[in-house]
Amino acid sequence: MNDVKGYYAVLKIDPAADLEHIKAAFRKQVKLCHPDKNPSPEAGETYRLLTEAYAVLSNPEKRAAYDRSAAPAEAGLTPCCRCGRRVRQPRFLYFTAGKQMIGGVYCRACANRMQTSAALQNWKLIFSAPVYALKALLSVFSLSAMPPEKNYELLARHAAVYAKAGRMNQARAAAKQAMLFARTDEERKALAAYSPDGVRIDSDLWKKGLSDAVRVFIPVWIFLIAAVGGSIFMLYEPPKKDSFPDYRHIAVLPVAAESSVYRVLFDDTPAYQAPCDTCDVMRLLPKDSLVRPLGIVPDSPWVLAKTPFGETAYFRREMLRKENQP
Repeated sequence: MNDVKGYYAVLKIDPAADLEHIKAAFRKQVKLCHPDKNPSPEAGETYRLLTEAYAVLSNPEKRAAYDRSAAPAEAGLTPCCRCGRRVRQPRFLYFTAGKQMIGGVYCRACANRMQTSAALQNWKLIFSAPVYALKALLSVFSLSAMPPEKNYELLARHAAVYAKAGRMNQARAAAKQAMLFARTDEERKALAAYSPDGVRIDSDLWKKGLSDAVRVFIPVWIFLIAAVGGSIFMLYEPPKKDSFPDYRHIAVLPVAAESSVYRVLFDDTPAYQAPCDTCDVMRLLPKDSLVRPLGIVPDSPWVLAKTPFGETAYFRREMLRKENQP
């Protein structure tokens, strides 16, 4: 039985399934990828394929015609077990997901999703079975569970199908991929019939990279980001308010009579470090304290004076009274 367009694969049913199984499988799968509930970019295409598959397989006449419609270039090509599509670089791959092993033929996109799902299942065991979980995570990351015999058989069969259909470029590319899994000289000799040496093929979609590490070690990345962010937060010191904003130059006009003095009119009169109400207060002077004026700040109510303690400070003029006034 040939699943030409991947209808059986996308519904995840056996080609011999009856109508009730087809209906049940459709209801189950369509809930997972309905565009209104699944925002994934692939959900729309999978939903379209599901509805198309159900429309054909639920009709006995259309199903019979579909089962007989294997085209020479499609018959024998194994589709992805998740999306039902036929791709140039399929792989038979096992995933260790928790305590179970999941295997099948995957395209790279579906393998990525399985990689994430399997990794999350393995992370759940990181405390109860840390050694097992770590080995499982490394296996999922490296995509190393690709049985050579199964992948050789898969890709060599694809090469033969393409060659039979006269599509030699695809046949050579499939043979080149199969050569990665050849174990004996006899298998390499069989592939040499398609002259795979020197054939330019697409870049290897199964090469491990940073994206694989992100998918598998999501909790580690989250922990590192949180740790770095926390360290930055702990080490960050907000700019300190300048305790001495008066260190800039302030123009002061000297007073004419240096011998005159001012008397403080109120208790706890503030002696400011600079001529502003928000500047630091150097000291609070009691009522009737005497201060000697040194100058005035032009166009302002501020007076620069020396306190009884020998400090130079600024006072608001309304808080002082000149002693030589009547």
